[in-house]
Amino acid sequence: MLPTDDWTECQTRCRADNQCVAWTTVHPGVQGPNARCWLKNAIPEPSANSCCVSGIERQAVATPTQPSLPQSLQPRFDINLLGSDYRQFALDADEWAQCRSACKAESACLAWTFVRPGVQGPRAHCRLKNKIPPPTPNSCCISGIERTEVR
Repeated sequence: MLPTDDWTECQTRCRADNQCVAWTTVHPGVQGPNARCWLKNAIPEPSANSCCVSGIERQAVATPTQPSLPQSLQPRFDINLLGSDYRQFALDADEWAQCRSACKAESACLAWTFVRPGVQGPRAHCRLKNKIPPPTPNSCCISGIERTEVR
């Protein structure tokens, strides 16, 4: 249980636990009167649900039973993955799929963030990531995770 409905507390707990690679905060009233924090040792398939806030803190180590993230992850609308940019560029069109394709084409790219036009100038921007930052709700962006780092 969490003392408040503050998802950053769950994120902090995950970062302090070496086995934790992802976390979910469940809002009060969903699984009881208090907020709940679930720490995860594998990265599950994402699913949209207003009950919760989730994040990925570390790249999962691939194992035979958890072969890393599924390639079918859907883009996350209104989510910004802040930081870990190794390359960024302006796009000619307002198409998040161009950013996703650029990430898929580069083996160093684990995740991407498409920044809508008007946020960083008149054109849309693409930010390619070499780590998977925690998600931050923000209508500026659409983000996605393409692969995890296999150690």
